[in-house]
Amino acid sequence: MNSDSVSFKPMAVPTKEDEDPPISSTSLLSFDTNDCSPSSPTKIPFNSVIFTALILVTCVSLSTAITFAFLFFSHSSISSISHVSRPLQKLKHPVVLLISSDGFRFGYQYKTDTPNMDRLVRNGTEAELGLIPVFPTLTFPNHYAIVTGLYPAYHGIINNYFLDPITGEHFNMGSHDPKWWLGEPLWETVVNHGLKAATYFWPGSEVNKGGWTCPESLCKRYNGSVPFEERVDTVLKYFDLPNDEIPSFMTLYFEDPDHQGHKVGPDDPQITEAIARVDGMIGKLIQGLEARGVFEDVNIIMVGDHGMVGTCDRKLIFLEDLAPWIEIRKDWIQSYSPLLSIRPPPSYSAKDVVTKMNDGLKSGKVNNGQYLKVYLKEELPDRLHYSASDRIPPIIGLIDEAFKVEQKSSKRFECGGSHGYDNAFFSMRTIFIGHGPKFASGRKVPSFENVQIYNLPMAVPTKEEDEDPPISSTSLLSFDTDDCSTSVPPKPPFSSVIFTPLILVTCVSLSTAIIFAYLFFAHSSVSFISHVSRPLQKLKHPVVLLISSDGFRFGYQYKTDTPNIDRLIRNGTEAELGLIPVFPTLTFPNHYAIVTGLYPAYHGIINNFFLDPNIREPFTMASYDPKWWLGEPLWETVVNHGLKAATYFWPGSEVNKGGWTCPESLCKIYNGSVPFEERVDTVLNYFDLPNSEIPSFMTLYFGDPDHQGHKVGPDDPQITEAIARVDGMIGKLIQGLEARGVFEDVNIIMLGDHGMVGTCDKKLIFLEDLARWIKIPKDWIESYSPLLSIRPPPSYSAKDVVTKMNEGLKSGKVKNGQYLKVYVKEELPDRLHYSESDRIPPIIGLIDETFKVEQKSSKRNECGGSHGFDNAFFSMRSIFIGHGPKFARGRKVPSFENVQIYNMVTTILDIQGASNNGTSSFPKTILLPSH
Repeated sequence: MNSDSVSFKPMAVPTKEDEDPPISSTSLLSFDTNDCSPSSPTKIPFNSVIFTALILVTCVSLSTAITFAFLFFSHSSISSISHVSRPLQKLKHPVVLLISSDGFRFGYQYKTDTPNMDRLVRNGTEAELGLIPVFPTLTFPNHYAIVTGLYPAYHGIINNYFLDPITGEHFNMGSHDPKWWLGEPLWETVVNHGLKAATYFWPGSEVNKGGWTCPESLCKRYNGSVPFEERVDTVLKYFDLPNDEIPSFMTLYFEDPDHQGHKVGPDDPQITEAIARVDGMIGKLIQGLEARGVFEDVNIIMVGDHGMVGTCDRKLIFLEDLAPWIEIRKDWIQSYSPLLSIRPPPSYSAKDVVTKMNDGLKSGKVNNGQYLKVYLKEELPDRLHYSASDRIPPIIGLIDEAFKVEQKSSKRFECGGSHGYDNAFFSMRTIFIGHGPKFASGRKVPSFENVQIYNLPMAVPTKEEDEDPPISSTSLLSFDTDDCSTSVPPKPPFSSVIFTPLILVTCVSLSTAIIFAYLFFAHSSVSFISHVSRPLQKLKHPVVLLISSDGFRFGYQYKTDTPNIDRLIRNGTEAELGLIPVFPTLTFPNHYAIVTGLYPAYHGIINNFFLDPNIREPFTMASYDPKWWLGEPLWETVVNHGLKAATYFWPGSEVNKGGWTCPESLCKIYNGSVPFEERVDTVLNYFDLPNSEIPSFMTLYFGDPDHQGHKVGPDDPQITEAIARVDGMIGKLIQGLEARGVFEDVNIIMLGDHGMVGTCDKKLIFLEDLARWIKIPKDWIESYSPLLSIRPPPSYSAKDVVTKMNEGLKSGKVKNGQYLKVYVKEELPDRLHYSESDRIPPIIGLIDETFKVEQKSSKRNECGGSHGFDNAFFSMRSIFIGHGPKFARGRKVPSFENVQIYNMVTTILDIQGASNNGTSSFPKTILLPSH
């Protein structure tokens, strides 16, 4: 290895090193120097000193090299990563298969089991937080950017539909004239190099251009009705050709899940089914390649072209509302949403139009006007690369995430999904997976723009690399023998024979030790991981600060810059794919599950609102009587052990129970109007108390982003602002703890209680529609959505009610009936743990993701967000971050249920907890052992 290729800062690993023991002179080997002069005085030969030093250095170097090699290769996250491409086994030349799953939003892969995509990820290279599309995030501009490496302004396809102002001609997705398609797509590049290419549906592939003629046997004309299975079979048949006729580059295209996304939005059972279908096609492809013995030889690149967001009626902007400032005529518009493109007549100044439009949009008198900003194309942000083409209209409107622009108000329902927005929105990201001989196994790479993909196939060599040149024997060092006896034939002295290989071994050992030390410490996933808990520096006892950000859906942390949350993650432990809430995924059941370690059936808070049938009393979120609150919450456990606890808003903390009396100085009664800053300041003030009086356990609660999520759903500018606000509060907290010198001493646990999904008018189920099978009176209902709870009178058989309801729901005659399934509570899936309580009504309806149940149809608009659904839905997951002396730095752990947190806290505080549903051994999998 060339030493110039590696540079690093040396790192001191141990905190304390023992000094080397003195080397006794008796341990040195003596040699007969056979000096020619007998009168020379006897002394320790210099060669002995050198020899001994080399032996010691070699031993230490070898030991160090072996140690770091073991640490490097034994670490799970890097042990499988290849560092050189793998040689081809059966194919005679490199092959790239480029697969597109249209509209595959990053995160979809977690919605359901995807064993085949998981296999590609596990044994390949993945963009860890997704692939960034080009702007506009539309199908044709992005597919063509992927295969040309050009932004739309340069490859010519600036939208799915547009007008060329020079020729006056219109482009649509059926336009195959090469004049539209600029740049050189991969299939053209490949055939220009004398190789074969094959395309199975890809925008632009049907265009005869350059050396590419779209031959019938290797180029399929788009036909959306062709089954996915047939597409895969056709690609597989290319590998049955003689080896030298197998195309070097191929494409394969699936319309799903984009097709479903436009109809139902990103969170819907149809999306889950579509993802499973695509994964099935990847499985079919893998099986076919394996059967032909070429799976490991093929470089598979799987991507999407863009993401998806949900849309609904309340998120519309009407150009007619700008009439007091300027009339925007329909014939000026080239596209409305989600990219507003305007080409006014030459008699109008584009600059004046932009000024007047923005004046109106900022006035506060245009509904949702704040979510649209209009630009001259030359003044668009440079990062969009969307100005250098006459085809791009002079005026471009950037629409905020999930909003749409229309000419005027209409009565139609807007309830579906859209894309095309600013590519800075995380919701527009898609996936990148690379698998094959040129992709490292188990590797995660940062997100990148899809224009980089063009160069990936070009980097696959067309012939084997040259072998390393042989090492000449003339490079060996020579030594001067300088023997005293001229009568004896010259020969290498013993020192030369020993020193030469010893020096080489020493150099190699030192180099190896340095390389493996560098690899171990430079690798991000292991360089900061502690192996024992860190000792307290200023605090005299362990402290846990439990922070809840209500409704913080997993993935929200990527929507905007969150430097403070990122700092906790980077230097702490994170549930890599989020924290799993308990069922039902509602605020009170989950917050109380977190602090008791009990499922709702056992801690008593089975819903936010419910009726206890034994005492015939209703529970509300303001019920503080301890009879409702079962189990032993953490603040009670803590004070029962003689320690102090402090709570700043947490469901159940106001309840006087056991040894906990909710003292005024340490327990705040809920008041949602208290500013977040005041809450943080109060918690920080606890650390100004004498050390022995600082509470061992504290809670801190923020109502965001749940508050916004219910109003606008999970993909909206208000969510982005709320996340930034919460991150700011975490920053304020960190600064305050650092100022007091205790930040590294405090065990901070930051989490949410549940996720969030969008809702809209088309996703409603009305109980009145079941009247033909059974009438469900309003007074039977304890909760409608997203958890349907029914308590019929004793004269009705719960089982009969369930049977009749399910008959109606399955009949196909109840609108959206297929998205609701009703159970007798004892027959609910065991994983929900939701039957062992009289408080739970006898009939429970599980509603599919994003749907809601109502008694009867009404004229009100449903356009917001909801939670409470089955906790198996990935959209219901929240976050878990642990930071402090008991949490390893830079560690990722698998997702787990929030009932495990109770034992985690008691373990940190070294106290005995109450009986709970968590696993007693679980804390060992998350926390560092004591130092």
